[in-house]
Amino acid sequence: MKRLIALGAVLALALIASLAIVHDEAQANPPGAPEGLKLAFKFNYIAVPEGTDVGCGSGHRILTERGAVGHIVWELDTATSGFHVLDCETESIDDDYAWITGDEAEKYLVFVRILGPMDPDDNWLAICRDIITDIDDIEGSHTHDCLLGEITLTRGSGIDRWTFDKKLFADDAEGELWHLEPGTNFQIAEVRLYVDP
Repeated sequence: MKRLIALGAVLALALIASLAIVHDEAQANPPGAPEGLKLAFKFNYIAVPEGTDVGCGSGHRILTERGAVGHIVWELDTATSGFHVLDCETESIDDDYAWITGDEAEKYLVFVRILGPMDPDDNWLAICRDIITDIDDIEGSHTHDCLLGEITLTRGSGIDRWTFDKKLFADDAEGELWHLEPGTNFQIAEVRLYVDP
């Protein structure tokens, strides 16, 4: 009887330990994001067929029409806390840029990874981050020079991840304009913002 009780106690402890390990792994940053960074905000950039209405996903989706170039305006708003998606659709869907506000400059590291089908020829996404100097005159105040970085992600044999060198709202930017150009088979990418301790 004592052996059964002891065995039961050992099994219970092993179960608790294994659950703790699973919990720790679930909380760990994904590959490509250094340990110790705190996730502040994430969303999926999703290309949908024309006429599809999938909703904004509780503020964690930005939608664009499949095959269409999209734009996201990031507005620095220090009167708010955290991030807020004000418009989850790019101009290919609602004739206006997608729009996100963020609360602080030079604080958040930007990570992007491409998902979807393994198709390096057609599943790719090019992102150009440009400075907006006047949020009330987006077209007249950004440079078209990708001053905050540019990348092209491709979905080949694995998940392509990229960390931009410059943090969100770097170089005295009042806002950012992201120009996103997709390949013909692009479907989804994930954007993650981490607090740099």
